[in-house]
Amino acid sequence: MNIRLFYYSLFFMPLMIQVASSQDYALDEIVVTAEKREQSLQDVPMAIEALGSEQIEQVGYEDIGDLQFTVPSMVVGGDGKSRPFIFIRGVGTRKFDAGAEGSVGVFVDEVYNTRFSTALQGIVDLERIEVLKGPQGTLYGRNTIGGAISLVTKKPSQEFEGRVTLSAGDEGFAKFGGYVSGGLSENWAARLSLSSRTDDGNMTERLSGKDDGIDSTAIRLSLFGTPSDDLEISFTGQITSFEQDAKLAQPNLECGPLINDRGNPSYMAVAAGALAGTPAAQGFAAAGLSATTCYALGHPLPLGPTGYNQLAANLAGSGLIQGLYTAELADPRTNSADFPGFVDNDSSQWSLRVVKDFNNFTLTSITSITESEMEEGLDFEATLRRSIDTEVFQDSEQIAQEFRLNGEVNSLTWLIGLFYLDDQVFRTDNFRTRDQSLVPLIAGAAVEGVQNNIQTVDITSTAMAAYAQATLAMGENLNFTFGARYSDDEKDYTMDMFTNAPTPFIQVNDSWAETLNYSSFDPRITIDYSLSDDQMFYLTYATGYKSGGVSYASWARADSLGGFDKEELSTVELGFKGRFADNRLQVNAALYQYDYENQQQQLIVRTATGSLAGKTYNAAESEMDGYEVDINYLLTPNLMFDLSYFGQDAEFDEFTIPGLDYSGNKMNMAPDSSYLVGLSYQNENLSLRAEYSWKDDYFFDPSNRYVSKQEDKGIVNLTAIWDINDNQSIRAFCNNCSDELYKTQVTTFAMFFGGGGRSIYAPGRRMGVGYTFNF
Repeated sequence: MNIRLFYYSLFFMPLMIQVASSQDYALDEIVVTAEKREQSLQDVPMAIEALGSEQIEQVGYEDIGDLQFTVPSMVVGGDGKSRPFIFIRGVGTRKFDAGAEGSVGVFVDEVYNTRFSTALQGIVDLERIEVLKGPQGTLYGRNTIGGAISLVTKKPSQEFEGRVTLSAGDEGFAKFGGYVSGGLSENWAARLSLSSRTDDGNMTERLSGKDDGIDSTAIRLSLFGTPSDDLEISFTGQITSFEQDAKLAQPNLECGPLINDRGNPSYMAVAAGALAGTPAAQGFAAAGLSATTCYALGHPLPLGPTGYNQLAANLAGSGLIQGLYTAELADPRTNSADFPGFVDNDSSQWSLRVVKDFNNFTLTSITSITESEMEEGLDFEATLRRSIDTEVFQDSEQIAQEFRLNGEVNSLTWLIGLFYLDDQVFRTDNFRTRDQSLVPLIAGAAVEGVQNNIQTVDITSTAMAAYAQATLAMGENLNFTFGARYSDDEKDYTMDMFTNAPTPFIQVNDSWAETLNYSSFDPRITIDYSLSDDQMFYLTYATGYKSGGVSYASWARADSLGGFDKEELSTVELGFKGRFADNRLQVNAALYQYDYENQQQQLIVRTATGSLAGKTYNAAESEMDGYEVDINYLLTPNLMFDLSYFGQDAEFDEFTIPGLDYSGNKMNMAPDSSYLVGLSYQNENLSLRAEYSWKDDYFFDPSNRYVSKQEDKGIVNLTAIWDINDNQSIRAFCNNCSDELYKTQVTTFAMFFGGGGRSIYAPGRRMGVGYTFNF
């Protein structure tokens, strides 16, 4: 692994110290609660990115997916806003159905969100965002194997205050937001926040004229009271919704070079040889293509020459190849689909937090209820063919309770806690196979009319955990921290399969039930040593755990029973945090190694029953190495320079599934390197920010097929805020100013059924202006 920049940063630290001066300006201190207590960011022996409310407002985050431009080690994507996924340091999951959760935990005021799609919508009135990198199994628990994102909302204020913000821009962008806060009595205060947004989306379906623009609304009510000097009570209720008139994607052929990134023959090269002289090759030629350029008929090995000849005959006159080719060459922000689809997502979260101070410790209780309901439709292959479309309904309710004791005795700071979660989710998917579908055709079955393939799952997940952590000050400069958590998960589920015409997908109507159990013990050991009041080294060993789950969308009992195994990750991390030049220069760096076992990967494959299925496999093991450096330099009282660099080496050491071997492939969503360069200027009335975010290429799929590759990309964002007076300001912005075309998701189809896939793109250039009035 290339760690030159890491070493260069350490080498140049003495030179940076040389610039120290007696200037009276300095970087602001950021207070975080990453260890469940208030600490300065620079005092926490952990890799953390933290953004305060002013920075959040300046860059104008619409959802936490925008964090990937500020945090180089973070990649955010998703199959639309209703199915997001988050990766930190190459660790995450693209599995977003009812049978599993994310690998990065998302918390709102310490409340865990099992399905965090609505937490990504409409950032509303936030005090702070904390991004914790690496496994957080001890304090944050299950499903934080890649890290945790903590959203901290603003508390109500006793003094009456309010804000209204109106924004508008191109692509139909319009947003209204604001809050009002004030005291209800001597001991109680309330805050009401609102955000409403609409835009024209990233894609338009040509025939219907519908776009995938989002109409979203988020409203939050917060109450805060201090009935006595030793008691605090906080209540928060938030309702969030978003809708899309269409859920669109671009269809992709299995295109690519003859030699892949590793210098080996690609799928294309194998296909070119296998198809030479066959009717399939003639079909390509008739479409104006060659087998060495685009490959849409699947992997040659499972079908063989006879299978290809039959498949070519079945496709004769269908216009599939030419149609796909035309669609891919067309404007990627438009497509033609026989079913535009839709999304309708509503959720609510209610939480009660009680903090009671005793003589020697503090008791914290957090109780929460989270509900969500989602409906969506999608053209599966994203073309005009009457092939496959899907409709989904999902309803869930999560109840969580956490008790925590914090205390400090002499040189020992400690906490212990108990956690309980009950999560119930009901989901039904209908994959409608129509008369032009290739799935039953390839399997040799006829399609008559509409074939309904309905899969329903009802899951109750129960999670319990006990945890503790203590930090012992062993002198003025040395601290020793030890923590551990024991987690126990149980998933009870019932699965039903129904079809009105037994062919792939569902061949046999069936129903069954099963109980899956998982548990884990996750320790954390940290030693930190302070060179001075402003510089610290730390060394950490920690583990993380992600629960196993239910194999959903597999379409057969044999492919679902037993679910999939839990993930486990252990890390050793060496880090440095320091401030120099009279607190004008901050340098934070980390070097880490991960041992990653049983990584959950969802692939669309041909199962033993002959169906096209989304099946979850466990990659046996992988070793990951990485490093990161964050530099913040206050050059003058008005000018700030930021540089963040991240590099990693992430490959599957061992990952085989029936008929395929991905060992040695790059892990998906894991760019080799990425960085952010930012420059901010601020005076009494004007605030300017320019930043450039770059990420190396990466794959969406562990097969590393070219169709799933995202090329390296650079994003330019610009903002300017002019304070007209104490109460009014105007903000102008340009997001993705270079109009970079990049993907947020590629769904790759099974090679046996023709390969290719569908892609979803991020927004292009967005420019606009906003007006804010404070009162």
